[in-house]
This record gives sequence, structure tokens and C-alpha cells, in this order.
Amino acid sequence: MCLNEHELARLQQRLLQTEQMMETIISGKNKEKLLRHLRQISELMQDGRLEGASPEMEAEEVPYFAGWEGYPEETYPEYEDEPRHRTRCRLGPQVDTASQLTAEALAERMEQEEEEVGPRKLEVLHEEEEEEEEEGEEEEEEGEEEGAGSDKGE
Repeated sequence: MCLNEHELARLQQRLLQTEQMMETIISGKNKEKLLRHLRQISELMQDGRLEGASPEMEAEEVPYFAGWEGYPEETYPEYEDEPRHRTRCRLGPQVDTASQLTAEALAERMEQEEEEVGPRKLEVLHEEEEEEEEEGEEEEEEGEEEGAGSDKGE
């Protein structure tokens, strides 16, 4: 990327302008104000630590050590010795997992059942279709007989 002399002069001018702006922002008076403000903030933070540190802050500051005995008992909820309103959990008999079929074995069994049941289903469907055809033929015959009977009466 090549810059000509004019572009280079413009960039140098912008650089000087930004430097001047930075100096005005952090001039003598502003610099003193900023430093005072930062000191006040740091003092407030230190006072807050010394006055009343929260349990969270204390926990972060205190390292764990080998003699730590855990949380005090008062942090644990208290329960009755024998809760009367709760029902005991009754476990059912355990099923022997060795006798259970694997997914592959179940799939094979289902395929065999489909092969056995499939032809029977087809037979039932064919029988139903034949019955419907017979009923349709009977209705047509009845319709023809009624039509022929009405012709005679005229």
C-alpha cells in the first residue's frame, strides 16, 4: 500500500490533532481531578473491605486448609427423626438383565412375527374385499329387481 505525499501529510496532521486532544483531556487540572477521583475510589474500596466484608468475599479470601472440618451443623436443614407423612419407597423385584433380550434380538423376533402375521393379514384383507364385492353384487341385484317390479306396475 503506497501513500502519496498528500495522503501522508493528511495522516500526520490527524495524528497531531489527536495528540493535542489527548493533552487537553489530560491537562494539568484534569489530570489532578482524575487522580483525586481515583484515590477516592480506591479509599472507598479499602474501607468497604475493612468495614463489612460479605461472606462471599471472605470465602474468596480465605484459603482452604487441611484442618477444615466442613460447614457448621446449623447450615444443614433439620429433619424429624421419623417422618410420618412420607411413604417408604417400595422396590419391585429386580429383573435379571441376562434374560432380557438385546435390541438386535428383539428386532429379529419382530421380523419373524411380521413374516408369520403378514400372510394372515393379507388373507383377512382378501376375505373382506370378497365380502364387500358380494354385498355390492347383492345390492345391485336387489336394485334391478325393484326396478323391474316397478315397470310391471305401470
